[in-house]
Amino acid sequence: MKKQRKYFAYMNYIAIFATSNREFFEALQNKERERNSLVS
Repeated sequence: MKKQRKYFAYMNYIAIFATSNREFFEALQNKERERNSLVS
């Protein structure tokens, strides 16, 4: 039971981190897309 609670806390942290850094992740994905289009 304790392990499950730890897992949920971890997932909650990930969700908060992802939403607060959404712009950063989107910019990162855009850079990846640009690099891929340059290669192909």
